[in-house]
Parts: sequence; structure tokens; C-alpha cells
Amino acid sequence: MPSQYLPTDPSGRKKILRKRITGEAVKFDEDALQSFVTGGHKRKEERRRKAQQEIKNKKLEEQRMKRREKEAAKRAELRKTKALVESNIYLKKTIEELRSIQKERMGSENQQTTEERSFVSPDGMCIKAVIKSL
Repeated sequence: MPSQYLPTDPSGRKKILRKRITGEAVKFDEDALQSFVTGGHKRKEERRRKAQQEIKNKKLEEQRMKRREKEAAKRAELRKTKALVESNIYLKKTIEELRSIQKERMGSENQQTTEERSFVSPDGMCIKAVIKSL
């Protein structure tokens, strides 16, 4: 016994119902036949094709965005690393400069100066203080 449904187009997507009247006579579903005649099935296929294309485009755009975000993160990391390296170099230079300045000062002021001062406290006691300056 043959199938109850027959395809109306070669792609086999649109199925129409056939009914057995008498013998081998076959009656087609009028709505499906009308859709086929007016081209409704083609419009439906076109809508489906457009929807699939939009889905593909959306997926591609998401992949592009992910790739761009990864690249931006890499660039930011490189900038950060470069800035850290440069700041370390700058810090090393400034530390070296400070040390050289300190050495220059220490060289010129090698001898320490000591002062002795005596203070009289309100109690009347005399306090001697030794002040060393670099």
C-alpha cells in the first residue's frame, strides 16, 4: 500500500496529504496545492534560507568578537608588561642616581660634626647633650 503523503516539490520538504476516493484516483490537499501553485513554498524556503544565513552570520560575528577580545587582552598584557619593564628601568636609574648623589654627599661630608650643648631644665639640673650630624 502506498504512502499517505506525497512530496509536492523535488526537495521533499513540503508534503501534501492524498486521500483515496475510489480505485486509483487520488485527491490532493487543497491548501497544500494552493500553496504550491501560488509559490508559498518558495517564500517559505527563502525565509528558512535567510534565517539560516542570519544564524551563520551571528555565529561568525560571535567568533570574531571572541577573537578580537583575545587579541585586545594580549595587547593589553603586552602594554602592561612593557610599562612594568620601563618603570623598573626608570626605578633602577633613579635608584642609581640617588646612590650616586648620596656617595657625592658622603664624599664631601665625610667627617661628622659633633656638637655639645648644655641645657638647663626647669628643675635647675644641667643636661649635656651630644648632637651628631651627618
